[in-house]
Amino acid sequence: MKSNFKGSFFALLMPVIILGGIYLGIFTPTEVSIIAAIYALFISLMIYKTIRIGYIPTILKNTIHSTAMIYLVLIGGTLLGFILTRMGVATSILGFIQSIDMPVWMFLIIVNIILLLLGMFLDGISLIVILAPILFPIAIGMGVDPIHFAVIMVANVEIATITPPVGLNLFVMSGVTKLSIGEVVQGVAPFYIVRIIGLALITFFPFFSLWLL
Repeated sequence: MKSNFKGSFFALLMPVIILGGIYLGIFTPTEVSIIAAIYALFISLMIYKTIRIGYIPTILKNTIHSTAMIYLVLIGGTLLGFILTRMGVATSILGFIQSIDMPVWMFLIIVNIILLLLGMFLDGISLIVILAPILFPIAIGMGVDPIHFAVIMVANVEIATITPPVGLNLFVMSGVTKLSIGEVVQGVAPFYIVRIIGLALITFFPFFSLWLL
């Protein structure tokens, strides 16, 4: 155990640098992402020696491809949100919900179900970019605190990362551990249950999302 901790010390220092830098006001979230990337490159090259200088062009190429894909999703989601807003889709849905006198707790349950189902097939960025322009105005119109609703969406996105068949973290863990996706899913099942319980607490008890305000 001691040797494992010693070997992983520099990797475990990464979240300390990220969170410490943000909460101490040293870096903005954008700046700390650059610092984290430089730190990861340094320990990978100099300490763990898991990559070589010659790998860097390939890493940069893959990064450009991933970034371009993400921005295409963002562009498409933004355009979709703009079109839906101009068409008044959110307003129409809100009017329908108010006409049937749907309680807020039922609306939040429906939102969670939609996000959990779509999270099986969409990555987190797509989920937020596509659905936030529709769901957020409805939630605000029903009196849901915007920060509370944002936390609910983020919690669903976190669950989506470990939900098969397109859970991104499942593939990351499979690549790192060299285990099959099925074995990884079995391993994360207890954590999935814990996250569902956490989502329920966040949804029905806004205090957990707003106590820092």
